[in-house]
Amino acid sequence: MIETWIFIITIFFMIGITLAEAKHDYWVIKFLYPGAKGRWKFWGNLYELAWIVFFSLVVAYLLKSWSVLFWPLILWLIRWIVHDCFLGKFLANDWFYLSDKGFDGSMKKIFQNGLLYLIWKVVILIIATGCYFAIK
Repeated sequence: MIETWIFIITIFFMIGITLAEAKHDYWVIKFLYPGAKGRWKFWGNLYELAWIVFFSLVVAYLLKSWSVLFWPLILWLIRWIVHDCFLGKFLANDWFYLSDKGFDGSMKKIFQNGLLYLIWKVVILIIATGCYFAIK
């Protein structure tokens, strides 16, 4: 039961951190992006993924539960969904905004719009969360 509570608290913490990061990314895109060349996005994502994996491994070790190893996938998907939705809201006042450039441009070609892309991510999240709770 404690694992479930830690998981829920971690999800809320992840959402809060991601909201702050989305606002930060908005300001970087709005004022610094032409000179930043996008490298800041790679290192920011790597940093986020590193602390998610580290935290999950620590919790798995302390609770002696291997099912916690699903957490990085689930937490990353939550972060990805929340970040993209709020960044789209900040940049274009559209929760389902997809740019025409870079990775977003590729996803726009595949999914045609941001709503279908969001639905795809949510379906993956539901499957991963279902697997976690089924194994737990």
